[in-house]
Amino acid sequence: MRNWGYQVPIIIVLLIICVSVAYAGSSIGITPVKKSYFMKPGDTIRDSTTIIYAEPYASVAKIAAYGDFAEWVEFEQDSVKLPAGGPGTTIRYTIKVPEEFGSKTSMNGDIRIELLPPAEEFKAKGTTGAYAAIGMIVNLKLPRPGKYLEAAFRPIENVNAGEIVYFVLDAKNYGTDYLKDISGKIKILDASGNLVLTVSTGVTSLASGGEGQLYGYWETENALPSFYTAVAEIEYGGDNPATSKGMFLVGDLIIKINDVLVNTSHRDVVMFDIALQSLWNAEISNVFAQIDFSNSTGFNVGQSKSTSENIGPRGKATLKAYLDSGYLTAGEYTAHIVVHYASKTVEKIVKFTLDGEKVSDGPRLNTLVYGLFTGTNLLLLIMIVLLVNLFIFLLMSRKRDDDLKRSTYEKPTMQSNIYPLDQPIQQTQPIQQIQQTQQIQQVSQINATQQIQPAQQTQHIQQTQPNTVVSSDVEGSLDRLEELMKK
Repeated sequence: MRNWGYQVPIIIVLLIICVSVAYAGSSIGITPVKKSYFMKPGDTIRDSTTIIYAEPYASVAKIAAYGDFAEWVEFEQDSVKLPAGGPGTTIRYTIKVPEEFGSKTSMNGDIRIELLPPAEEFKAKGTTGAYAAIGMIVNLKLPRPGKYLEAAFRPIENVNAGEIVYFVLDAKNYGTDYLKDISGKIKILDASGNLVLTVSTGVTSLASGGEGQLYGYWETENALPSFYTAVAEIEYGGDNPATSKGMFLVGDLIIKINDVLVNTSHRDVVMFDIALQSLWNAEISNVFAQIDFSNSTGFNVGQSKSTSENIGPRGKATLKAYLDSGYLTAGEYTAHIVVHYASKTVEKIVKFTLDGEKVSDGPRLNTLVYGLFTGTNLLLLIMIVLLVNLFIFLLMSRKRDDDLKRSTYEKPTMQSNIYPLDQPIQQTQPIQQIQQTQQIQQVSQINATQQIQPAQQTQHIQQTQPNTVVSSDVEGSLDRLEELMKK
């Protein structure tokens, strides 16, 4: 007979987990999800949290506190009714710190809301009672006797070389004493842990439980692009300084070749994956690589151009390139890789070996363009083909429209002239056109006659005027002769 003794507890636990998971997926939540308090001996804090419940049926929530200070928490009520699909329900609580509580300076706990499913569902599903619980994490900071300070860096923003790095430290006095002349030193270490320089912060003072900030900055004009670590030591008069660490990047318009993977598993093509890392705090576009290949004697055996990529701020990217190796003999080869970006270049040389016999007598077109139909290149080719087809379509459409217009304006006039069979066919004109032609000829003759008459009159005047002049001269000469004879 099977012994079920040790399996029964496991089955019960699994049933409870299944029921809890089923109800944990219900529409219930709590806001906020975390709170932190700084309290002194004898302090009292009253606060609240809100339950978000959106199930279509009403329910009841049990409220309890758990953790290091559970006995210090009091609720207005131990349970609350949650209406079906109702608005948020507020839970109010009070935390009272006793005058004496030992040597602890930090306590953690949570205010837990345990949802009891409705009895109707239990009856329908035939399950035992189980709770789906949600909670709000509560951190309680208690003062230490004497002097005690905690400090932490705010996130340090990355900058480019030549810009200023600003440091902000949040400091809080968790001791019972007043802290005066709080100041700090920030050591800046490079990626290898070497000290670059030390920066001083400002000075501040804090009462017990008080909060404040310390500020510092670093001008990175001569800094090398790299990751840096800032280590702060804050002096406040206590036994040990408060410390904090933060990391940041000083960027430059530099791309590093982190690695080059060479795949020679296919004898007819060698594939290259060029892994890049940008140290610039902005996007760098159109990054690509050109590769020159040479054999063991230094003779150039081919070239290749990689895919093109845009690298985001401090981002990474991988360029892909291909070499037609089917016609190359076995041996060692060198790839001289030059990565182009923003009018700059970075180079790397890698060696690889080809094994086995060659599989072709020369470069093959399908292998030379092996990498052409990948990534952005494929999209570019598709766009070019579409544009060419669109251009051809527009050109043909325009030609068709021109032909249609020409056929409309140059449509021949159909004439139906009947000639006797025994006479040759002569080209005739419509009667109206003949009449118009005759009228035009008559008008032309009249205009010509009017132009001839003035010309004839002018010629007559020119012919008569000289005769008149001659007769006048003769008469004058005779008159003078008669006068002389009289004298």
